[in-house]
Amino acid sequence: MVYVGVDNILQITGTKNLDRLKISINDTEQKFKKNGLFVLRSASEASTFKIKLSSRSKILVEKVFNSRKILNPKIGLGARSLADTTLSIQEILANNKLLIHIPDCLYHFYMQVVRFDLTIYSGNKIINSISVKGNRLSHVELDLLKNLKSGDKIAFENIRATGPEDTRVKNFFIIIVK
Repeated sequence: MVYVGVDNILQITGTKNLDRLKISINDTEQKFKKNGLFVLRSASEASTFKIKLSSRSKILVEKVFNSRKILNPKIGLGARSLADTTLSIQEILANNKLLIHIPDCLYHFYMQVVRFDLTIYSGNKIINSISVKGNRLSHVELDLLKNLKSGDKIAFENIRATGPEDTRVKNFFIIIVK
């Protein structure tokens, strides 16, 4: 799998004689970077790459890679990115960090929430609104959440994240207390 719009770094391993090998991508000979590394960059989902590895005009390996679009990042609480759902107070307190992931993507981006607004609702009434720096709920916010009742809502809004140039992160999500 090759992802669209990013440098896909591939590596040839299992041999010490890289100088004897030739690599071609779609029948165009390429040069290895050090340690058997080479880069594929796809411009569209319609692209496919046929990679041939050869030595002395003999094809050793031939493989086709399809391109795939990287889906929009998802954001939520904890490692499971819990968002737009109903959680108990204990689940909220145990997952006190906003994390970003890209579904069905093996390519690893570095993305981190750097700030967000937390608004707590009881019915339609705002109980508290706090601007949080970083990606983790502090003891102050956690103490406020401990007193919530079933049906109260927590809104995570105006979320800002660092990441690749075109990072798109959902700007808000809501958790309803069980």
